Order: sequence, then structure tokens, then C-alpha cells
Amino acid sequence: MATTSSSVFEGVRTRFPALREAGDREIFFDNAAGAQVPDEVVDAMRDHLVARNVQRGGRYGRSREVDARIEETRGLLAAFLHAESPDEIVFGLNSTSLIRMVAESLRPKLAPGDRVVVTELDHEANVGPWLRLESSGVTPVFWKLRAPEATLDPEDLRTLLASPGGPIRLVALPLASNTTGGIVPFTRFDDSPIGNGKKDNLTARLGKAFETLLRSGDA
Repeated sequence: MATTSSSVFEGVRTRFPALREAGDREIFFDNAAGAQVPDEVVDAMRDHLVARNVQRGGRYGRSREVDARIEETRGLLAAFLHAESPDEIVFGLNSTSLIRMVAESLRPKLAPGDRVVVTELDHEANVGPWLRLESSGVTPVFWKLRAPEATLDPEDLRTLLASPGGPIRLVALPLASNTTGGIVPFTRFDDSPIGNGKKDNLTARLGKAFETLLRSGDA
């Protein structure tokens, strides 16, 4: 198995101001909004605050520079995430706020008895907003962890999809756990047999169902 030299990790660590300052005195276990940033992020933020800390949407040069920089960043992130279009990239305060807005916007489109799958592996930001829909009659269903590896098994999701009850309208899942760092084997959803043993593109089915939900209030 290939190994990575410790000098490579040390080289990366030197690019993070907080790690340089902390030295061996502290270990940062925070993630997401509490994650440390490298020099490049600090430099970019300083550049913005010094040169372009103005309102967006103006007709003057600095404002146009802000809009252009945001669109450039949106395009870079779309390429990084393999999004079909930069229009699929949304910036917001944080994941909790964004997901809650999505969940609340879907509330009128969900009917009493509809089910939403959430996972035991996810951050609260992608669980709590869906649980709040219970007040509108939506039933949350938990996709449970497999012990002792603390992983999600796609076959368990298939069992949930086939279980009796109202229609499952959405599956909220992470691509990686913020606690274990484990990657959810999402690509396996398209390869495992279901029902009559035929292959089925579950990813496409879920994506089409979500698209229908967004486009039609009574889908």
C-alpha cells in the first residue's frame, strides 16, 4: 500500500496560519464551519475586504468586480463538484440555513403521510429541517447505521423504499460523515439488484422523483 511521506503533511500544515500558531500545543477537531483555512483563503478574504468590500449589483467598477468574482467562483465550484451548470451552485450563510430553506420550501408540496428518509450518519443540519416537517404530517424514516463500522448500506435503503407506508418523496443523505469521515457508497445504488433481480438506476429514479416533486405541487 502506498504511503505518503510525513514531510508532505508537514508542508500542508505550514500553509494553515492557525496550525502554525498552535504548533504542538493544540489539535483542531472542529469541522465544517469550524474548520481552519489555509493562507490562500485568508489572502482572498483580505483582498476582498480591502479592494471590493462594496454592495453587489452596482454599476461602478468595484461592484461589478464583486459580481464577476462570485460568478467565477460559482463556475469553479461547479467544475469541482461535476455539476451540470454553475446555476446549481448556491451560496448561503451555512448548511443548516440552506437546507432548512429547502425543506420549508418543499413543505407545501408534501402531503400528510408522505415519507422522508434521513440517516443516522448525517449532520443535524440535514436531519433537523426534515424532522420539522412532521408538524405537516410528513413521516421521517431513519436509515440506520450498520455497526461496528458506522456505515450506511445501500441495501438498507432499498428495504426502506420497499417498506409499507406512504410514498418516500425524498432521501436526505451525506456523501461523507462529518463525524467518522467515512464515504457513503453512493455509486453502489446503481449496481445492486432490487425486487425481481433486475438492475435499476436508483440514483436516476430518486433524482427524477425529486425533480417531479419540485415541479408539481401534487406530484
